[in-house]
Amino acid sequence: MKKTMIVLLTCCVMSVPALNTSLGVKSAILPGMGQLSAGGGSITSKNTLKGLGLLAGFTVCINGMISNISQRESYAEQTQVYADQYAALQVSGNYADANSVYLSWNAANDSYNSANIAVFVYLGLSVAFYGYGIFDALMFTREDTPQGQEGGATSLRLPRNMGVQCVRNHGRSDVVIKYNF
Repeated sequence: MKKTMIVLLTCCVMSVPALNTSLGVKSAILPGMGQLSAGGGSITSKNTLKGLGLLAGFTVCINGMISNISQRESYAEQTQVYADQYAALQVSGNYADANSVYLSWNAANDSYNSANIAVFVYLGLSVAFYGYGIFDALMFTREDTPQGQEGGATSLRLPRNMGVQCVRNHGRSDVVIKYNF
């Protein structure tokens, strides 16, 4: 008479996922594009929402950088005009007017420096969004699977009197070991 012993082991598997290079390349072209394509077009998909967020954040940062570059150039022109006026007033000996031009010159220079800092802040944030989009697409984003196709079972052949079956569902692995004796 054959007896069968069945043991069910449940464990969490911590493994490094395979890189998803196709999504990484899409996100390298445009931040969030890899996540959007993995979302399958469903607006309620986590991947789609993540992709839209990355795309929106990157767009806002690029817009902020470009507008601050424009402001910085405007302040640079103002600074140069005030510098020229100040030099002319100093040469003419009109020190009272030169002092008010000097204060305006300093204000324009401070505005220039503030715009310059903002350009670099927005540039850094743009690079962060860009880099995170690629990293996320490579490491964490997976194509959305249709309903009912989550998980799967694989079998491993062992000696005739022993069998092992691994079943994976949502990060949890169930290992079924059968031993006939």
